[in-house]
Amino acid sequence: MGKPAAPDRPCLTPLSHSFTLDVVVGFQTKADAVRFWAELIERMRKFSLELHPEKTRLLEFGPFAAENRKKRGEGKPETFNFLGFSVLQKHTDKEFIMN
Repeated sequence: MGKPAAPDRPCLTPLSHSFTLDVVVGFQTKADAVRFWAELIERMRKFSLELHPEKTRLLEFGPFAAENRKKRGEGKPETFNFLGFSVLQKHTDKEFIMN
């Protein structure tokens, strides 16, 4: 049997639910991503929900990410794990590949 809930965590009643949502959302511009993130936080707050601060982030991804990051001296594009898979990106002269 699992450990009992921490005393500072609310107890779930039979009518309450706990939900987890894993999602990756892509945008053309950083401005669109930032605007969406702010609106999502506000929308979730209306329902007493929140994003996990250690599991939620914006990252540059796509065929131009490596070049843009190199210009800024930031190294290789970031990878991320999603549903147990490590998502990597490679770019050649002919194609952009997500592994």
